[in-house]
Amino acid sequence: MIEDGDIVTGEIFSLLGMLETQHEPTIAVGKAHPDYERAAEVARAASDAGLEALRPGSLIGEVVAAKLAPVKKRAGTTSTR
Repeated sequence: MIEDGDIVTGEIFSLLGMLETQHEPTIAVGKAHPDYERAAEVARAASDAGLEALRPGSLIGEVVAAKLAPVKKRAGTTSTR
C-alpha cells in the first residue's frame, strides 16, 4: 500500500517509428523525507555539472569528474553504500 511520504518511481517508454526514449519519473507521495529532498538536490547538481562539462573535445573522464564533484562535496565520498 502506498503511504504518505513514500517515493514512487515508474518507467515510461515512448516509441515513434524506429525511435525510442525512456523516462523514469520519481514522485513523492505527500511530503518527502528530507533525505530524499537532499538526494534529489545533489542528483540535479551532478546532472547540471555533467551537462556543463559535456562539450566537443571533452574526455569522458572530465565529464564523470564534473558529475562526481557535487556528490563528493555533499557526501565526502563517491561510494554508493
